[in-house]
Amino acid sequence: MGFLDDAKAKADDVADDVKDTAQDVADKAQEVAEDAKENIQEKADDAKDAFEKKKDEVEAKRDDT
Repeated sequence: MGFLDDAKAKADDVADDVKDTAQDVADKAQEVAEDAKENIQEKADDAKDAFEKKKDEVEAKRDDT
């Protein structure tokens, strides 16, 4: 194997490593984004529930007067 063939093989290996690393980073970013979306949705649901509870309490007090 000549110098150029060896250099090409090493460059191909590096390119494959970069491709694999980029895919790993993209997969991790997707996971983080999905986790963040779930967390935000849970917090929004909690806020909505708290709002509805307070609204019901205010309406109940209003009805008592």
